[in-house]
Amino acid sequence: MKTLIFSIVITLLFSTQFFSQQNPERGFQGYQNPNKLISLSSNISFSQAIKLISKVSEKVTGKKIISTVQIDSATGIELNRMNYFQAMVILVKMANLVYEVKPDAIIIKKPALSKKEMKGNNYVSVNAREVKISAVFFESDVNKAKERGIDWQTIFSSQGLKFGGQLGILPQTTTGNGTQVTGTTGGTSSNGTTSNNTQQQSPSFKIGGSASYSLGGLFGKAIAIFKLFESENIGQIISNPSITVLNGTEARLQDGQDLAIKQRDFSGNILEKFYSIGSIITVTPHVFHEDGINYILLNIHVERSSFVPNPNNTIINKTSANTRVVLLNGEETVIGGMFINQNTVIRTGVPILKDLPWWFFGLRYIFGSNQTNVIKKELVILIKATLVPTLKERLAGPQLKNPIRDQIRKYQNDIKYYHFNQSNSNKN
Repeated sequence: MKTLIFSIVITLLFSTQFFSQQNPERGFQGYQNPNKLISLSSNISFSQAIKLISKVSEKVTGKKIISTVQIDSATGIELNRMNYFQAMVILVKMANLVYEVKPDAIIIKKPALSKKEMKGNNYVSVNAREVKISAVFFESDVNKAKERGIDWQTIFSSQGLKFGGQLGILPQTTTGNGTQVTGTTGGTSSNGTTSNNTQQQSPSFKIGGSASYSLGGLFGKAIAIFKLFESENIGQIISNPSITVLNGTEARLQDGQDLAIKQRDFSGNILEKFYSIGSIITVTPHVFHEDGINYILLNIHVERSSFVPNPNNTIINKTSANTRVVLLNGEETVIGGMFINQNTVIRTGVPILKDLPWWFFGLRYIFGSNQTNVIKKELVILIKATLVPTLKERLAGPQLKNPIRDQIRKYQNDIKYYHFNQSNSNKN
């Protein structure tokens, strides 16, 4: 009987020590070792508090407390002569973190995501697809293009993309009687008679014609043509943004500004509401795989808007378009035909006299006048969609490439190619 009682006492003693080691939070009642006590101010940050608690833990148990989360905000709670471990537990729970006790250290970390949270916006699979959206905003002067005889075409058809099929200066043919016929290439004049003609043709700019299938061949060549147009003052590249977006996520590219308009609410308070104006494009890619083919469905919304000053009310001119396009990896699509008129007022007349004030005998109205010039501009947007390798594909085959260097070399080769074509057209 004595042996049985002794065995029960020994078992209870070891079990008490075991459970106190498994859950150190239960051992805080009763006497506390002064070396284990710590006091913390409410103004100290979470990271600094953990560092102080870690020093006490190293002295007492030899275990270092490591926090994988950096929090610089104040704890907001004052701890006075509290056990270091209990203080750590309180701070960890207030920060919505968890801790893990290991043989040589205590690790503070974020809690693992549940299955419900992993299905939300906070989780991305290793097989998730990303799409690189590259765009070029080109604004051309319609009046200057007509003066040069440039016919800018952006035509979509079922056979593919025909981009600028007739892009260049139309030839001028001089007939025997001195009459010029624009656009004729043979020896027949406008009245049907045949004569010996001399043809003068300035250099034409070509962009590749039409193709039933093109995989990534238009983007760099179009940029080279846009650069050439810039040098001729026919237009300018407004921007050339590039963004990588997750499958099914909306990407928004804007070249412009946000206009603040003051409004009053029902209480009479003045509020500012912002409106985005300029060239805005919103793209949402959806990646699909079917019959061994990866293809991309793009939901595209394009908007061109401008602000018109008006003393009475606010006017925002807006032109928008919505479309859905299916592209293969590396293919492009072009959106054009978005026009905008810019009115410019120029004062013309006799110098000095045209700029006199109105009260000076009204001479400014006699020797000068205001002339309004309307500049018509067209916005052409080129969009390219490229699939980015998944995380598994990147780990399986790391590619030691420099994308910036490769892109610069590609553009340089495209420019050389078109300069070569231009020189050949001059010789012909």
